[in-house]
Amino acid sequence: SLKLCDWGYYQLVKTTADKIYGARDEAVVLTAYVMANSGYKLRMGRLGTDRLCLLLGTEDGVYDCLSVTIDGEDFYLFENTDCNSIYIMKKGFPNEDGINLSINKQQKFGYSPNSERTLVSEAYRNVSASVKTNRNMIDFYDTYPCPFRKEEPGTSWVYYANAPLDSEIQTTLYPTLKSAIAGKSQKEAANILLNFVQTAFEYKKDGEYWGYERPLFAAETLHYPYSDCEDRSILFSRLIRDLMNLDVVFLHYEGH
Repeated sequence: SLKLCDWGYYQLVKTTADKIYGARDEAVVLTAYVMANSGYKLRMGRLGTDRLCLLLGTEDGVYDCLSVTIDGEDFYLFENTDCNSIYIMKKGFPNEDGINLSINKQQKFGYSPNSERTLVSEAYRNVSASVKTNRNMIDFYDTYPCPFRKEEPGTSWVYYANAPLDSEIQTTLYPTLKSAIAGKSQKEAANILLNFVQTAFEYKKDGEYWGYERPLFAAETLHYPYSDCEDRSILFSRLIRDLMNLDVVFLHYEGH
């Protein structure tokens, strides 16, 4: 009923298990049991000498996450640990498939609005919209790993760009933008959207704001006070597809 993607389903299962048992081995066992019986690929393991852990097999690669290759397949430990040893039970489970880290549908989380934010284009002052993001979606995105297509390293942006904007954001933002581009030529309409994306947000590099490289989902760019080039490219691609029904490609060229 929540239309959860695979990562959302895993978060639901893990959070439920942690709520029942706390951060103990029993929670890891329950999470593994539910995920395995739901058809997901996983392996049980032990961190050091006394703590169980769960590694998930994925259809995707994941940056900045401990991975182990078992029989030619990658499994990821989606938790932070300073343990210097891990022991893994290699036995698999019937009919298992790796989780897919794409978010292709709107997640039906409860709506808890963040503070309203007003965004104004510099060149087109009539393009002004007040937007409220959903705190539950922003919190969910904060748990999201950084995936890439295994056969195409450097493709993380596709995952972020293909995630749809929440219906609550579309309801408040899209009417203003649709009105601004109505009756305009394709080029002029695209430039109006481009100027909005380039000038309505304050720029800051990821290293300065986050301390590490972090692409943002379109909703996160609308939420956080700062964004950089790939964040705006992701938002721009979402607007171009939704409002102008055009295809987009990402270009990553030397130096940028």
